[in-house]
Amino acid sequence: YMGSGIMSQPKKPLYQIVFDKFDKDGTGKLSVTEFRFLCNDLGYGLSERQVSAAVEVIDKDGDGIISLSEFAAWWKTSNRSESLELSEAELVNRENASQAFRFFDKDHSGNIQTSEFPAFFEYLQKFGLVGSRTQEECLADLDISGDGKIQFYEYVQFLERIGSIPRRVWCE
Repeated sequence: YMGSGIMSQPKKPLYQIVFDKFDKDGTGKLSVTEFRFLCNDLGYGLSERQVSAAVEVIDKDGDGIISLSEFAAWWKTSNRSESLELSEAELVNRENASQAFRFFDKDHSGNIQTSEFPAFFEYLQKFGLVGSRTQEECLADLDISGDGKIQFYEYVQFLERIGSIPRRVWCE
């Protein structure tokens, strides 16, 4: 019992306070527009392309918006500001990766399903990105979460691991 009769609320973590401030519509998700305002307020003068590239990678489930858990994972990285500031060449690489990913995501689910993977694997082979890996080995290498589908962030991390694009730590 406290003298004032008011129970103290547990403190919210900083990432939650920041997230809530910019979740203007109260959906519990940050839209691209809301994330752009957040970045601007934090002093990151990002272009539309940079904001879109950041959202695509932070958005682990591929639904086009950033959930609190996705935001928290990004917020807790030590180099979150560096992960936003991509050079022109890095932006082009990410955009190309994104276009290829979306092309093979036939059902527009935000991930490449097992049924979509054979065509995606052929594409990766065509560009020499799989080495001597079999289709099964490549799927296992790409599917970091082990959920049987490939999210965009997993594809980007794969491209980083094989040296196709520069390595960046986006989310843990």
